[in-house]
Amino acid sequence: MATLLNIKKAVNDELAILWPKIQQAQEAWRTRTGTYCQVLPLSVVPDDGQDTAPDYSSCPSDQYELYREGEELLQRWTGIASDLFAGLGLPVTLKAELRVDVYQIPEGVHGYRATVRVSKGGLVYSRTAHVEDGAEVTTGAWSEGEAAPE
Repeated sequence: MATLLNIKKAVNDELAILWPKIQQAQEAWRTRTGTYCQVLPLSVVPDDGQDTAPDYSSCPSDQYELYREGEELLQRWTGIASDLFAGLGLPVTLKAELRVDVYQIPEGVHGYRATVRVSKGGLVYSRTAHVEDGAEVTTGAWSEGEAAPE
């Protein structure tokens, strides 16, 4: 059984490799579409450092029209999520749930937050990195554990 410190270290090690690749993919996506790509996982937050296969088959409801283009929506979105992360060297499984939320503020600034979440002993811990208009704004420390949703 992994300790919380070991779990966080393993996820931090994965992020050290993945974060620059995610930023590169997001900038490429924004160049093509004018916006960043939102990624909503359907996976359960991994518990006790277990590797979990992410499921990115959920299309963000505010992005339906962007992804429709004549193909069945779910297949198209799954393809987009796969395309965004294909070639990044993402492992088949991750020790954390990875979610990317996007936004645009009235001043026209585009941004996204990439959040990883893990669970240990019934508590969920998260860490978020934040990018606006291609520049990293913050990379946060791990949060204190919060009760896992039931």
